Amino acid sequence: MPVSVPAVLVDAWRLWRRHRDLLIAVAAPWLFLPALALALLSAPPPSLPATRDGAAGQLWAEAVLAWARTDGGWFVLAQLAALAGAATLYALLLGGVTVRGAMARALRVLPSMVLAMLVTAPAVVLGLSLWLVPGLYVTARLVLVGPALTVERRGVLAAIGASVRRTRGHGLALTAAVSVPLLGGWLAAQPFVALGRVLREAGSANPVALAMAGAGSAAATFAGGLAQALVAVAAYRRLRTQ
Repeated sequence: MPVSVPAVLVDAWRLWRRHRDLLIAVAAPWLFLPALALALLSAPPPSLPATRDGAAGQLWAEAVLAWARTDGGWFVLAQLAALAGAATLYALLLGGVTVRGAMARALRVLPSMVLAMLVTAPAVVLGLSLWLVPGLYVTARLVLVGPALTVERRGVLAAIGASVRRTRGHGLALTAAVSVPLLGGWLAAQPFVALGRVLREAGSANPVALAMAGAGSAAATFAGGLAQALVAVAAYRRLRTQ
């Protein structure tokens, strides 16, 4: 099947329209609730310094380490839940199983999903640090790893190799397609993240304002994560035979 930005995004939109209620019910416990807990129970990681000299970088690294010691555990738990949620959606939409079966399969492949993330994260992070686009391109070439792990039950390296092979020749189109939910979710969350950071730095004790900021951030994260999974499913359906 042909792969283009409109084709992949239209397929993802059709999946959403067809299964909206089910997708919300299944994805919310994995994507929304952990993101909400993360927003309410922990501070966001320190922002990158405005100046990129050695002293600023050292201070930022120390701040990140301090954040990791106090709040990093919540971040790890939220990431694990997001991986499990994505695997559940892959199994549900591609594996022909029930919701219970999809959740069971997601928990079985979760260790492989975590290992795949650890293996590919350095390339993605390095690419994102190089003016963003290279990282989005790497992400696009790896977009089929999760479905291959969940549906085909491949090993981690085999799934990575299959994704790179199947997306060959479609890298630019998939880069544009995966950028829409990834950047859209991130941009939508930033005003709420900034509001939460300002409230905390100001010592605000207003729980309603903090809860609203956290809920807004979690909703944006949920929408972006669900959209990323649907784009991956749509791309996999078009490229699985290659």
